[in-house]
Amino acid sequence: MARSTDSYCNFSPLKLGIFTWNVDGQNPDQLESSGPVDKELLGSFLTSLKAPDLVVFNFQEVRRTLRRCTSAES
Repeated sequence: MARSTDSYCNFSPLKLGIFTWNVDGQNPDQLESSGPVDKELLGSFLTSLKAPDLVVFNFQEVRRTLRRCTSAES
């Protein structure tokens, strides 16, 4: 099977855009008022990409508010 890889596989480079952001457990309201650097971060990242094949977003320490959890459960 390994010898016939070329007959069933087409390998090509893959361009990725990977975005990771540690929001430090902040509420969305805090992110809105945290200044232009944080507000513009995602937009700056997206406009800087040069035609990626795949864009990956990773957010760390996202805080779920009780109000949103209860409304989602009901």
